[in-house]
Parts: sequence; structure tokens; C-alpha cells
Amino acid sequence: MEIRQAVDAGELPQLKYVTNMSKQQLCIFSLFLAVVVLAQNLPPTLLPANRPSYDGGGLLRQPVRRTSHVNGKECVSILEQPSVCREWEPSATLPITLSAAEKIARLELSKIVPDDSQWVSTDFQLSRFGAGPNWYYAVTLQPVLQLSGERAESFTVLVDFSGTPGRVLQLGPHQVHR
Repeated sequence: MEIRQAVDAGELPQLKYVTNMSKQQLCIFSLFLAVVVLAQNLPPTLLPANRPSYDGGGLLRQPVRRTSHVNGKECVSILEQPSVCREWEPSATLPITLSAAEKIARLELSKIVPDDSQWVSTDFQLSRFGAGPNWYYAVTLQPVLQLSGERAESFTVLVDFSGTPGRVLQLGPHQVHR
């Protein structure tokens, strides 16, 4: 009663409650709020079947890609994460030497250009597939001579730690890589 007296005396603001909402309306409203909250992040068991596969380690096994430009065409190197885990730590020796990775890249480049001897290696990158245990190389080659004013040419191939190169696709002028 003390609160009611304080409200009547004007010491506390009077609170108005909406009492005409039926139980059915309240249930519908609550269900709507629950759907909105749950729709923000679907549990992984409800992911659609057409999404990339989900492995037991909690990582999506998505391929990695690099785009290059050779002879005025766009090339895409795509490397799938290997199914066999080949863990590596930075304190360990590389499973494939940089010269071996360059040879693999040159072999892939020779499928696109007639003379790969006019190309030099300009970049070696080691990367991890997401947060997983597998690693890969990205080896970039560029021609010794570049035409000024033209788009710079380069060729990047991805190589997993077992020495397997990724697929290299040459795209036409109207193709878009996905």
C-alpha cells in the first residue's frame, strides 16, 4: 500500500500497464521474438546441405584461391584442403624446399606460356588453410620484362605440402571466377 499512496501523492510517476493483451496475442508475440533471436545464428545442425562440408574439427573445408594475369587473361589457382592432415610448425623444416615449390609453379606456368625461362620467382608465401592444421605455398612468378602502361603480368600457383599444385583455370574476357 505504501507504493500506491506514494503514486497517489504524486511522489512516484504512475505506471500504466497494458492489460488488454490476450494470452494468445502474448504467445504469438513471444514466438515472434524467439524466431527473430534464433534467426540471427542458426545452429550448425540446421545448415543447408549445399554448404561446404563440415569437418569434425569445426572448420569449413573451403578451397583457397589466387588470381593472376597472364597474356592479358585472368587465371585463377584453386587449391582444395587435403583430406590427409599434414601438420607443420614454423620451427620445423619445410616439407618441400622453395626451389621444389618453384619447379612445381614453373611446370604449371609452362602449360600457359611457351617460354617460362623469361619469368622469375618474385614471391613465396606460406599460409594455413583457415585455422586448420594444413598449410600451403603460394608461389608467384613474373616476366622479366613488363610493358609499361599495361596491366602487370604475374602467375601465382598454390601448392599443398605434399607437392600437389592447385587447379589453374584461364578465364575468358566475360567469365567471372567464383
